[in-house]
Amino acid sequence: MYLGLDLGTSGLKALLCGADQRVLAEARADYRADVPAPGLSEQDPAVWVTATRAAVREVAARAPAIRTDLRAIGLSGQMHGLLALGADDRPLRPAILWNDARGGGWAGAAPRDTLAITGVGPMPSFTAAKLHWLRGAEPAIHAAIATVLLPKDHLRLWLTGDAATDPSDAAGTQLYDQGQGRWSDTMAAAVGLDPSALPPIAGSATVAGRLRRAAAEALDLPCVPVVTGAADTPAGALAVGCTDMRHAMISLGTGALCIAGAEGYVPPADPGLHHFAHALPGRFYRMGAILNAGSALDWAAGVTGQTTATALEALAARGWGGPGRVLALPCLDGTRSPVPAPDARAMVLGLGRDTGPLDLMQAMVEGICLSLAEAHDALARGGPVATPTVIGGGTRSALWLTILATALGRKIAVADGAAGGSALGAVRLAMLGDGIDPADVLTAPATRPVAPDPARAAAMAALRDRYRRAWPLADL
Repeated sequence: MYLGLDLGTSGLKALLCGADQRVLAEARADYRADVPAPGLSEQDPAVWVTATRAAVREVAARAPAIRTDLRAIGLSGQMHGLLALGADDRPLRPAILWNDARGGGWAGAAPRDTLAITGVGPMPSFTAAKLHWLRGAEPAIHAAIATVLLPKDHLRLWLTGDAATDPSDAAGTQLYDQGQGRWSDTMAAAVGLDPSALPPIAGSATVAGRLRRAAAEALDLPCVPVVTGAADTPAGALAVGCTDMRHAMISLGTGALCIAGAEGYVPPADPGLHHFAHALPGRFYRMGAILNAGSALDWAAGVTGQTTATALEALAARGWGGPGRVLALPCLDGTRSPVPAPDARAMVLGLGRDTGPLDLMQAMVEGICLSLAEAHDALARGGPVATPTVIGGGTRSALWLTILATALGRKIAVADGAAGGSALGAVRLAMLGDGIDPADVLTAPATRPVAPDPARAAAMAALRDRYRRAWPLADL
């Protein structure tokens, strides 16, 4: 048996699989981010440990053989966070999460060659931006930093007692040299950090310690190996076999991502695109990131007195006759790709007296798909993008998938059962760390095709033209 732990922003998922990757048990323990003021997002790392104990014990209750048959544990986790530890390995303050807005001053302070070194232009959500803020706002804490960890790496520190990270999570800090495969002294100096505070980097499937006895007793597990793990985005890509130029992936969740494999590292032409180390040795991926997808639908549903699920069901029952008169730009929290615009804000245009709640929801779905189409095409300018495999909660809406395929102007492949997500990627890393042949592990899931609606293609292209002309107004 192999256990994958995926430490997300809103909960921890534990997934137990057999050697055939069949799911034997799973559990989730939820938690919330702390918002001490608007735009701030923090978490007490203790909640991650509490959630791990709860989820793993629930899995063990459902599959008692885990106590004897477990071979290894793999990890996945939310990217870009900042956990500052003191000399005693205890947190100096709560962790600052990826969706925290305090790093706005980083763009003006980042080195000129940030894009070339880190694979993306300066972004306020990355770890470096948070360290830059901490240096000015909380200098005593910044000066006391002995170790900087990412969220999943702090969880592994609790599990094993060993501090380390992997290339895929290091890649999302803006402190990592993608081309050289090591921490960047230039980027560390830009945030006033001694490079010795950055943890050792080991391969994502490398065994980075064993479950220490106290943690094993707390989880009721044997003292098995724990692999380094990977960031949640590349772990999700592993779950659908997206590992090279032959594969691409779109994830429809709280945000949305379009990922294409890459053969090597070349700094992206657009500063809003990402070119990061993958979770496999020597592999890279290119990515466009949309910050608001499901979260934009939740907002639209909330302000119109609906739930997202019931609104999508009502839209499906009404049928999609093509784009409506209403245009929505869904960037409630700014956007990264293809244009990095953290201060951009959402807009709704074309309202009339006949506009109803479902019209607003449809416009948001269409706006999300148009945003993804823009990111997809920006990636395609840098190299081919294979037929995307679509995963995430959005795959439950046939309407959303049809609109997406039509916006992209190409067929997409929908993964059955969303393929287990990042937790399955963590399981696969545990299997690789246990010596199983990658050819037997990194298989692609069964998919079903969704084609563009040819009768709506011209109208969707016209809506995309309106979207492009409206975009500058969102970035004032």
